[in-house]
Amino acid sequence: MMSLLVSMANRPTVRRFFAAIAVSMLTSAAVGHAQAVEVREITVAIAADEEFRSRSNWRELLKNRLAAVSDFYEREFAIRWKVVSINEWVSDNRGTDMTGRLRELENDAPHGDADIVLGISSQPSLVKGVATTLGSYVLVVDSGEYDERRNTVIIAHEFAHLFGAWHSHDRTSLMFGAGALEFGIDEATAAVIRTMRDFDFRRGIDGIDEATVARLTAVYQENAPVGEAHPLARAYMGRGYEAYLERDYNGAVAADKVAVSLSPEWGEARRMLSKALFRAGQHEEAWTEYVAARDLGITPNWAYVREMRRALIRYVGVDPMWEDAER
Repeated sequence: MMSLLVSMANRPTVRRFFAAIAVSMLTSAAVGHAQAVEVREITVAIAADEEFRSRSNWRELLKNRLAAVSDFYEREFAIRWKVVSINEWVSDNRGTDMTGRLRELENDAPHGDADIVLGISSQPSLVKGVATTLGSYVLVVDSGEYDERRNTVIIAHEFAHLFGAWHSHDRTSLMFGAGALEFGIDEATAAVIRTMRDFDFRRGIDGIDEATVARLTAVYQENAPVGEAHPLARAYMGRGYEAYLERDYNGAVAADKVAVSLSPEWGEARRMLSKALFRAGQHEEAWTEYVAARDLGITPNWAYVREMRRALIRYVGVDPMWEDAER
């Protein structure tokens, strides 16, 4: 699948072909949606931290929220979310970064027999939810600020990210990026979820076949706003980040290169590729990707720039700052 992703990135003829597919596919999806569809059941393991469990009715809250989310998804997409376990999670109270908390959840809460894991915390956080794009982990925060409806919409919102859905500017959509309030569905979100409805959460992105990649790319090219990264680019960059943290720098380079091939204008992917290349000893390539990321608007990390410059002067005999200034 990786060779297909790289080969089809940004080809004009492929874009036109995919656009035609998208129109046909969306029409077929609308017709199929009106017909009877076998319900897909996705199993959920819940991990609730000690702060959330301090509420006397915490189990009832979880039951009611998941039931409402499941009712919505079953009505719209013939998807049912089934809770198979509710587990205690002793979270690290020191962390406030949601990405770090999500990684903590991944380490602390295995899937068991479930397809996905939903973590819920009551620790303070400005961000109320995060999910692995085309992954299997979701973390939501309920620190008592929102009513039940909004807390439930947040779960539905994060579940949509698992299928690859991106944020919407539609205020009536559950994917509204500035704080979703409604159980509404915009056309792009509907198209993504219907395309990825049968996504195998246990196999992840390695289980996506070429036909599904093509359909998802068609939906992305037809519907995504300017600047939005391809869902698979986000997923591969997530894989690259995990490899980077494990110091598997060659693995990180491979994953980040796929992300860049899918979304070459995404500065964050180029920044991550630059870091992975540098740690893998590919200093000149790392500088090239850093410059590309900078030109795409990524805020410079001057400590990293100085480290790259020293390495290039020492190992390659080139001062990249001087050459960059000359250009």
